[in-house]
Amino acid sequence: MNPTEMPALEIRGIAKKFRNFALEDISLTVPAGSITALIGPNGAGKTTLLNLIFGVGAAQAGTIRVFGHDHVEEDVPLKRLAAFAGPELDFSPWGSVHAALRFLAGFRPTWDTAYEQRILEQFELPANKTIDALSFGEQTKLALVAALAWRPRLLVLDEPTTGLDARSRHFLMNELLAVVTDPGCSVFLSSHQLADVERYADRLVMLGRGRVLLEGEMAALVEDYCWAQWTAPEKSALNGAPGILVPRHDGALWKALLQRSVCPPEKLETLGATQVRTQPVTLEELFLALTA
Repeated sequence: MNPTEMPALEIRGIAKKFRNFALEDISLTVPAGSITALIGPNGAGKTTLLNLIFGVGAAQAGTIRVFGHDHVEEDVPLKRLAAFAGPELDFSPWGSVHAALRFLAGFRPTWDTAYEQRILEQFELPANKTIDALSFGEQTKLALVAALAWRPRLLVLDEPTTGLDARSRHFLMNELLAVVTDPGCSVFLSSHQLADVERYADRLVMLGRGRVLLEGEMAALVEDYCWAQWTAPEKSALNGAPGILVPRHDGALWKALLQRSVCPPEKLETLGATQVRTQPVTLEELFLALTA
């Protein structure tokens, strides 16, 4: 298989159980050359899933492969290809930004010092600043510099824009677009910033209650849904029909989220609806409806 055809990340049948929560049969693919966004409400299992990729915790079932490398049996070659950045990383043992980056660079033959300096400048993060003096946003920036500077083939980012100002967020997202211009590199990121996700990501995975609710190309997934409004009797056969989601009504006036591939708008009339109108749905509206 051509390296650019091999998925950057393949997760199949992952299960992880806790006392009050479980990831159940999680399967998804991050193609090479893509930005794939992982979204879901708090507690959906996003961070748990990202941690499992790098062996933080153990799954009860399933497999995870990064460019074909098993995350348990081939941990070392996996970590030579993939980098992680998240809000829980702790750089305090190194004392300063400069010391932390020099230490990490020593383990990465592909570390690009010029690129590191450019990111630091764009983030306005002084290399001589002590770790203890960093704000939460600056700690996020340091984690991102550490992940980006050695140019890994897979970037796994947990809430990478948390604490960033608008200028830094814009710079980061454009850098991620630049990363995937190389068809052998990919980005897998979790985020609550749905406007950024809809604008920059080309693939989407939506988690809810420990399960995958949606997976696929961003544009196609959003296009498959629309808001529909129609008139029908209160006890209509449309209520609960496949493809008609979160229906609500005020007397004979109905509104629902419609999944076009299951129930195209023209089918509503065959089920007794009249005065049917539709309008596009945004990613945020789709997210709120499916995770309610």
